[in-house]
Amino acid sequence: MERFDKKGRLIIPDLQKLGAAKKAGVLVEKKKLHVTRAFCPKGHALITDSSRKFGGRPGIQLWVRGKHLEQLVTLSPFQGDFAKFYEQEFEAGEGLDVMCPLCYAPLPVLAPCGCTPGSYWVVMFLRPEQDYNDAVGVCNTWGCPSSFIRLSGEILTEYRASAQR
Repeated sequence: MERFDKKGRLIIPDLQKLGAAKKAGVLVEKKKLHVTRAFCPKGHALITDSSRKFGGRPGIQLWVRGKHLEQLVTLSPFQGDFAKFYEQEFEAGEGLDVMCPLCYAPLPVLAPCGCTPGSYWVVMFLRPEQDYNDAVGVCNTWGCPSSFIRLSGEILTEYRASAQR
C-alpha cells in the first residue's frame, strides 16, 4: 500500500484517527483532508459560510500584513491545496504577520518553519479554546506551501516545502 500520494501527502488509512479527525472538524473528501473549522486565539471562527469557496467549501479567512500591504487572504481548507484568494500579491518569500480578520489577534507562533531565515509556523485551533494538541498550522512566508494538521498532540498530516523539491 502506498504511503504518499503523487504530491507527497501522507495517505492515512487509520480509521480511529480519521474518526477523531471528523470529531475535531477535519474530514476526508476525495482522498484529501478538509478542515471544516478553525479558530483564532480568542475563539473567533476563521471559517464561516460567508468565506470564499474552494470546491464549494468555505476557506480559512486570515488578515495578513506585510511590509507594504495588508489584506484579507482566504486559504483553501484542503490540506495540500495551495490555492488562495487575495487582492494583491505579496512579495515572494516575504515574512508576514498573520491575524484574525475579526479581532486582529496575531496567530500564535509554534516553531520555525525553515523554508527561509526567520520563517515560522502560525497556529489556528480546531476548537474555540486554545489547544495546541488540536490545531492547524501554516508558514508565515508568502509562497511557502508548508502546513500541518495536528490532532490529540500527534501530527495527522504534514506538508513541507522541502517535500516538493
